[in-house]
Amino acid sequence: MNSLAKQLSIGLLVVVGIALIAYQTSLVKWTKSSADLQRPVIATVLNLSGEVRTKPNQVTESSAVSEGGKIFDLDTLEVSALSTAKIRFSSGLVIDVLADSTLFFESGESIFVTFRKGDYRVASKGQGGEKVLFVKDGAVVDPLGRTPQKPIVVTTEPKATPEKPLPQFPEAPAPADSLSDEYISSIMVSQKNFLNKCYASFLKENPNNTGELFLSFTITQTGNVRQVRVLKSSINDTRLQKCASDVVERTTFKNFAGDPIVVNYPIFFE
Repeated sequence: MNSLAKQLSIGLLVVVGIALIAYQTSLVKWTKSSADLQRPVIATVLNLSGEVRTKPNQVTESSAVSEGGKIFDLDTLEVSALSTAKIRFSSGLVIDVLADSTLFFESGESIFVTFRKGDYRVASKGQGGEKVLFVKDGAVVDPLGRTPQKPIVVTTEPKATPEKPLPQFPEAPAPADSLSDEYISSIMVSQKNFLNKCYASFLKENPNNTGELFLSFTITQTGNVRQVRVLKSSINDTRLQKCASDVVERTTFKNFAGDPIVVNYPIFFE
């Protein structure tokens, strides 16, 4: 009788153990799924070849992704050598990610895709209703065709300049319909000395004030700047962010006749 009871007890423990393992496995899957549901979906993997993996932010190990898999906010996509992946954004924009590429996805008012290495090709431009910007080789690139905007690189050696930028523009017989990307970039680069002054003002208090600051602003038909906003920043000093935003807000452009222009612009402090 004791032997039979002992066997039944052992059998019951085995069943309970298997049930606990199954429960824990289900719980882990449910927890991971719930965490993914809390992050916005940025893109979908249409098809792939070779080894393609994704890794959420602050997670050390990546996991293989399959066709139809989702790419979430703050995910890193890793496409190994001799592999490729085709991904689609919600606007219909489709890109081919080339071999040996690593991409970081981040959503906000715009979607930023930072290429830590590798390259891409646009397969389909889609409807263009969603703002997707690529950060590649130190420039912000619009895959729908706008000219890459060169970033301003601020150094630690500011030069003495007037307190307020006063750019001069030649008189034109009639305002143009819009402003070219090259012209906008040239005016923004002309503000480098004023940004240098911002940088120097706060560098002594915080020597670690280095990083990237992405600003969005609107140029009105009169050439004035309005609605300056911080899209993304790796710099935690809000005073430096405000100083840089004030410099951009004081910048003036020449008049034009078309619609207001929304500009997304990177500033690198190093």
